[in-house]
Amino acid sequence: MKVVTANRHTWLCDGYTNLIVLGVYALVISLLIGRGTYNVALGIIAIGLIWQSAAGEQRLYTNGPLRWFLVSGMLLFVQGFLAATGPVGKSPYVILWCMLATLGVMQFPRRDESRWLHEIALKSILIAFVVMHLIFTVFMTGWRYEGRPGMFSNIHFMSQYAVITLPLLAFATKYSRPQVRGILALAILGDVWLLLASRSRPGYLAIVAATLVVIPFIASHLRWRILVIMAIVLGIIYYGNIANFSTRVEDLVANFSMDERWEIWLESIRLQQNSTGLQWLFGHGLGRFVYDYQVVSQLHGIKLYVGPHNFIMEILYSHGVSGLLLVCLMYGWFIYRIVVVTWREAEGIVKGVGMLLLSLATAQFVHGFFTIPFFSRDYLLPFSFVLGAGLIYIDRPFKAV
Repeated sequence: MKVVTANRHTWLCDGYTNLIVLGVYALVISLLIGRGTYNVALGIIAIGLIWQSAAGEQRLYTNGPLRWFLVSGMLLFVQGFLAATGPVGKSPYVILWCMLATLGVMQFPRRDESRWLHEIALKSILIAFVVMHLIFTVFMTGWRYEGRPGMFSNIHFMSQYAVITLPLLAFATKYSRPQVRGILALAILGDVWLLLASRSRPGYLAIVAATLVVIPFIASHLRWRILVIMAIVLGIIYYGNIANFSTRVEDLVANFSMDERWEIWLESIRLQQNSTGLQWLFGHGLGRFVYDYQVVSQLHGIKLYVGPHNFIMEILYSHGVSGLLLVCLMYGWFIYRIVVVTWREAEGIVKGVGMLLLSLATAQFVHGFFTIPFFSRDYLLPFSFVLGAGLIYIDRPFKAV
């Protein structure tokens, strides 16, 4: 009878765990390949989490840091609704989606026997991402951006996911068997091509920042080598004007006052200056920027933007000083804890995971800061994977998925 009970419990555990894993992988594929069916993936994760929480014997895996993040997320969500004096659009629900995806990531099984299967799945998805988008980039170069589907509808989307997948591919290459490293190395070259094809200056900056942030954790005899190699690569790209790199950099420096970011930053500052005392403290509400900016767009005859292309301005406008302080504290604490845990680890895969998380968090933040709204699925859903994995990492010794 005990054996039957154990088997029944194992089947139940595998049932909701497998459903959550399916939902998480569906979300990964949706974001990397098409950015389309994320709502279906989130629904699958939600069903799995409800099933797991109702199982009784084994509740949802949570830890102290996650609870603080969930509380903070709910505070931002509620404040965003209460502060708004008009329609809030769809943006507030992204906070809930991020919390749901983060919770799903944290339920991944950590058994050693399941590790190899997840490694194969992740590597296959990463390689498929590069191959599919290389094919699209090569054969659809004449297709206007306005008519392109999913990730190719905006150069910054392709840049964002190239920036995210590059550290993952580098990590997978380092800790893979020699037979697989060649394929992953080719995928890295293809990913670099995608980044260059996007010609996104925030993408270039994000990769440089993601590399620099892990330099202190690398063995001292390797630091200067990596810095020299990075300088040589950047020099070749710049002086060779590969993908118009130097042209775009020089144009930004010489004509920054004419750049669209400068334009929207000035108008965002003017909007913020019209805030009342309560709005400075608690903000205008989630999703209000795009509505309020419509008036500015019509009065000055300028392009309508959905966000100020600056996280600080965006969060300050939506949540005020109080919300900006909360986000900075939680974000800063998260990065600080990963740094502390990684610094204390000896060389090996555990330290490698910490460096990967730091690299990913930095790349996403730097790229998104100048391009993608903070309160959007394009930023918060990819970040939920880093957040979930990071909260596992800082909570206890990493037992890999």
